Amino acid sequence: MNRTRIRERLKDVELLICDVDGTLRKCTVKGQNTPHRPGEWELMPHIRETFLLIDWTRMQIAVATNQPDVSEGKVSLRMARALIHDALDEAGVPSGRRHLEICPHPKDADCVCAKPRPGMFVRLLDSARVTPGRALAIGNAAIDRRAAKRADVRYMDMNEFFGQKKAIGAVKRITEAVTPA
Repeated sequence: MNRTRIRERLKDVELLICDVDGTLRKCTVKGQNTPHRPGEWELMPHIRETFLLIDWTRMQIAVATNQPDVSEGKVSLRMARALIHDALDEAGVPSGRRHLEICPHPKDADCVCAKPRPGMFVRLLDSARVTPGRALAIGNAAIDRRAAKRADVRYMDMNEFFGQKKAIGAVKRITEAVTPA
């Protein structure tokens, strides 16, 4: 990834809305999708290198994440929040440029915030004072793509954005196949 390519991708963008698990970080505990305590995660490849190329004086970052383990008592909301901020710290994102929305509800809850519903995206856009046309969502799953579409925010798969060539074609085909119009 180079600075020119990042500037090109972010030319009209003021807010990056990212998923966290599987996009910015991965859990290192076998059988667990999300970390529950420090030391249970690592950044995904190319995250720090890419974020170091971003001009954070004009860019903000937002994280929109479903964290059902909170409702199951596996991790507290406070710890989930702290672990996300730890990942953003490690990625080199300045603390004053961050917005965070967590859906702590169970996977089957009928809440307004859980992706693929656009609730978290709408609140993040409002919090950052950015219009949907000036935002870019980055994720790794069909629910990320659907939430972005429902919030009228452009979407880019994390493999494409962070320059992870491996499996880009397969991910795109699968995501597009399961994403309703």
